[in-house]
Amino acid sequence: MSKWKLPQQVRHDQLPMELKSWLFHSGSLTHRLCRVCPQPFQVKVRQQKWQRFLREEWQVFQFKGHPWGMVREVDLYCGNIPVVFARTVIPVTSLQGKLRQLLYLGSKPLGEVLYSCAKVQRCQLMIRNFTANDGFYQKACLPLEDGDKPANIWARRSLFFLFGQPLLVSELFLPMVLTL
Repeated sequence: MSKWKLPQQVRHDQLPMELKSWLFHSGSLTHRLCRVCPQPFQVKVRQQKWQRFLREEWQVFQFKGHPWGMVREVDLYCGNIPVVFARTVIPVTSLQGKLRQLLYLGSKPLGEVLYSCAKVQRCQLMIRNFTANDGFYQKACLPLEDGDKPANIWARRSLFFLFGQPLLVSELFLPMVLTL
């Protein structure tokens, strides 16, 4: 069973007040970070490679076939401070035609592509809390010093359709995002 929940399924008193505006922001996270960062915003790519999706990711796509595709993991920085860890999974079938450009993003923010396209649809936002024993928590907190790691981190994810093709974007918010 997935621990991802619809916003109305989460007790809002469990969420840090400052984090709500980040979790439930409906626009481009990239655009918002660029607007509020006092230092230059940047994307640092950890990996972008072909690999098997996690079971809970593959189930989101709700179609049969091979659970393989492109997985892109990045850290979003405000200056030299990591504020968000993002993971994007794109099925092989989505990387054809106009979407082949997603293979060559490099350090360009995915949000620039998604929100500059009139042919994008964002599905229901899901949120979840990760603790220190979760793999995503451990990945997200890699750039943090041990003393800076929080007890838990909150995340959101959305299934997007770009030119009718699906891709799943998960964003985990690190503690320093609350200072922006």
